[in-house]
Amino acid sequence: LVLCIGLRLLTLGSYPLSDNTEARYAEIARIMMSGGDWINLHLPGDVVFWGKPPLSTWFSALGQLALGANEWGARLPMLVLAMMVTLIVWRWLRDSSSREAILGVAVLWGSAVFFVSAGAVMTDMALTFAVTLSIGGFWWAISGTTLTRVRLGALGFFVGLALGLLAKGPVALVLSLFPVGVHALSCRGAFRDVRSLPWMKGGLLVLGIAGPWYALAELRSPGFLEYFLVGEHWSRFTQPGWTGDLYGTAHEQARGIVWAYLAVGFLPWSLLLPWLLIGRRRAARRVAADTRSERSPDTALLVAWALTPALLFSASRNILWTYVLPAAPALAILAGRWLARDPRQRVVHGLAVAVRDAPGDDNGLGACRDLHGDGIEADVEVRAEGLRGGGLEAHGLSLHRGSVATAQDDVEFIAQHLVAHGFFKAGMFLGAGSVMHGMNDEVNMRKFGALRKFMPITAITFGLGYLA
Repeated sequence: LVLCIGLRLLTLGSYPLSDNTEARYAEIARIMMSGGDWINLHLPGDVVFWGKPPLSTWFSALGQLALGANEWGARLPMLVLAMMVTLIVWRWLRDSSSREAILGVAVLWGSAVFFVSAGAVMTDMALTFAVTLSIGGFWWAISGTTLTRVRLGALGFFVGLALGLLAKGPVALVLSLFPVGVHALSCRGAFRDVRSLPWMKGGLLVLGIAGPWYALAELRSPGFLEYFLVGEHWSRFTQPGWTGDLYGTAHEQARGIVWAYLAVGFLPWSLLLPWLLIGRRRAARRVAADTRSERSPDTALLVAWALTPALLFSASRNILWTYVLPAAPALAILAGRWLARDPRQRVVHGLAVAVRDAPGDDNGLGACRDLHGDGIEADVEVRAEGLRGGGLEAHGLSLHRGSVATAQDDVEFIAQHLVAHGFFKAGMFLGAGSVMHGMNDEVNMRKFGALRKFMPITAITFGLGYLA
């Protein structure tokens, strides 16, 4: 996890702005920073940009003001927002256990759409932070055990709604309030909890934070509200190939493509988690009934949060794949909790010790027992017969045989580990050997560059090893 976040941080300024979206929003932020107009967004040529509210542009402009008009300054604020989302996810799961929190954050940063967006200049990370703050604040407001926590939660809920309006407009209200409505109908007493929020004061707070910018933007550039509220929030999503776009061409997509975007954006977890369903029920039957986890009271809220972006844009044909980003925190919380409660996970994490005696093997590892709590607490019985004589080679062979010859219930996980390890190790050696031969046995990577163009098969080999 640390390597993943560190890699994203260190590479922020190592490559140019990657596409039209990044280039557009970085340039808008640069113009804002240099021109001093923090109300209206401008494209080159003093063209007013009505397409989006200013929150992400404010952050990016501040980054360029502090670090210069470069990729690093434009992208770093997006990473800061991603870290704030990470903190909320961590705090949500930490109330249950640190294990769930670690797994949830790892899933979040391991998902493709979040990792890419954490260093991309666009509006979606600001929207995701606002939605996460709002829903997280709502949950803490209705589940808090202290008055301070309840009040801070309610404040976070309404501030998140206001920031969402400044990040991407009224769509943020749908992304935040629809899960709240689902939760209100999900169980007895939930509706009363929702009604207990200070909706009147909170609504005034939302208007007080977001309203002034909308009013000033319309006063300085008449026509903004009509274009933004009607064109960007209705026509863009209901009219295929919408021709009213003032700043580009609407991309016509197949209806329902957002679900494919959701699956792709949550890679590799969208492939790995279904695979882990194999054997889960059988393993759960081996767990004592009093240790099985009950349904969490926030499940309906999280599921609705995770599905709302896809449901909202299912009928739309003008969307981008990053529109599913607000679902990533909810999916990470659900996945982290699900992984932490899988009884086999301790076996996976403690592969070398979570085994049982192999049939007929007196030199294997003993049974793994006392697996409980947040960590992996395993008493491993290593038979003395397996460690007597034979030297280090015999000891290593004994441990290897004991690790592979595991229980039938866990064999699929051992197989997954061995296959994945084999693929990435084979890809590493084959790819590295090919490069060394291709470079006439030169191993100084500082002298390499653009080899993908000349060695495409080797590049594919490295790619497959990376995926493995």
